[in-house]
Parts: sequence; structure tokens; C-alpha cells
Amino acid sequence: MQISQEGLDLVRTSERCVLHVYNDIAGNASIGWGHLLHRGPILSIEAGHTITQQQADLFLAQDLRWAETEVNLRVKQPLNQNQFDALVDFVYNLGSGTFENSHLLDSLNRGDYASVPINLKQYVHSGGKVIPALVIRRNREAEMFERPI
Repeated sequence: MQISQEGLDLVRTSERCVLHVYNDIAGNASIGWGHLLHRGPILSIEAGHTITQQQADLFLAQDLRWAETEVNLRVKQPLNQNQFDALVDFVYNLGSGTFENSHLLDSLNRGDYASVPINLKQYVHSGGKVIPALVIRRNREAEMFERPI
């Protein structure tokens, strides 16, 4: 499966596009639509470096392919498009390790779809604190996951 336009809109609503290197909420060096500088092939980008909107959009497309692959690889149950999009946003935001080792994935792979929205809403912390933007993002993902096609 691949992310839909609605899924892409979810990512873009939750991320901000910054055309220079910045530290995200977890302190990771990032650029563009939350592209982590240590993820994927990039040019030598360092503090003070800027990119164009076109480059930011390219990084986003590459990162979404990676997140799609993770969801396609790890989820063993059938998903509708909304469920897939919600999980791709989750993986894009938190990474494959968090997803791969989550109770959320274990429950889903046992066919417990109803627990996924509840489990999504548990991932709202950074640095031991509840982050309001993550609460909003997880709620959006949960709503999308529950929405029938």
C-alpha cells in the first residue's frame, strides 16, 4: 500500500516545514518536513544549511516511502486506506523501532483493531513530558484509523 493524499495531508498538518537545519522536539537535527539528518541519503547538511521547498518535498517523499515500507512489512493484518495512512504518519513521526517494538503493533497483528486508537494515544511524551502537539497528532491518527472507507 501507499499513503493517500489524505494521509499526506495528515503528515503535513502535523509537521512544519523548516527550510534550515533545526532541532526537533526530541533534539534531533532535522530539516524540511521533519526529515532527520541521520535518516536516509542526504547531502552534507550541517547547522546553518538551507534547502529549497522542492528539496524538502523530496525528502518528505523519500521518508514516506520508508514509513510505508515499515508498515507494509510489519503489519500482518489487512488494513483499509485510512488505517494505513494513520500508521504511516505514526511511523514517520516516531520511527520504525518504536513501531516494531510496540504493544500497538502486537495487538494489531493479533487482529485487535479496536485497541489501536487507544494505543496510539499513549505516544504523547517527549523528555518525560506530555507534548500538546503530540496529543493532537495522536488524536488525528486515532480518528483516521477508526474512520471507515
